Amino acid sequence: MKEPYLKRQLIAYIGNKRSLLPFLGTLFLRLHEERPVQRFLDPFAGSGAVARLGKRLGFNVHANDWEYYAYILNRAFVTLDSTRGDALFAADGGIEAVIAELNRRPLNGPPNRTPGGTPTVGVPDDVASIS
Repeated sequence: MKEPYLKRQLIAYIGNKRSLLPFLGTLFLRLHEERPVQRFLDPFAGSGAVARLGKRLGFNVHANDWEYYAYILNRAFVTLDSTRGDALFAADGGIEAVIAELNRRPLNGPPNRTPGGTPTVGVPDDVASIS
């Protein structure tokens, strides 16, 4: 492929396809009626919105993306089934017990930077506020 846009002018799509899901769901089901398939490939999965749609529709989903964060998200959302939570955390009292324990623990990160609170470190003074 010698097209210059493939090397120099490529602008990565930033965002998600969530607003397209109703249209895509209808399209995928219609295509499945015309030619039934079990496998669903999302080659540019990103956050996995379309891959999760494929899973919800009952397809065997295969998701791929260049970014490692996308691998982590899709591995969690596509591979794991919500009904397996209690089995995965049985030794800890089930998924609800684990979530409750995590919610009781204090956050050990930086303090919350709420609007009107302490300014975020590293933001130049001449950057306009979003408020």
